[in-house]
Amino acid sequence: MLSDIDNLSDEKLKDVASIFLKDFKDGNLEAHGWQPVVSAYAVSKTLVNAYSRLLAKRHPSLEVCCVNPGFVKTDMNYGIGLISVEEGANAPVRLALQEACSDSCLYFEQCEMSEF
Repeated sequence: MLSDIDNLSDEKLKDVASIFLKDFKDGNLEAHGWQPVVSAYAVSKTLVNAYSRLLAKRHPSLEVCCVNPGFVKTDMNYGIGLISVEEGANAPVRLALQEACSDSCLYFEQCEMSEF
């Protein structure tokens, strides 16, 4: 639903968030196909990425990209991540400092361009 950039809207993002919150509150995550583990984190990241795509579409003069730094050892995951904070910071910093590219609305897994 969120991958169709031509039909993506603020309203659609709000609808997905509302449906998720209702299912979360009602204990219906698995029954309605949501990821059962760390679902709120996964949905929030997906919604932020989708909103980034909307911003890129609305403001073509801006370069808007999304980056997944990897599974970083942080307090949020009790330090069980696979890479250090320094390694996790590498991709966002490199992308922020690179020369402008001709395309906006790209998604990166660490420093590699990937599909949404």
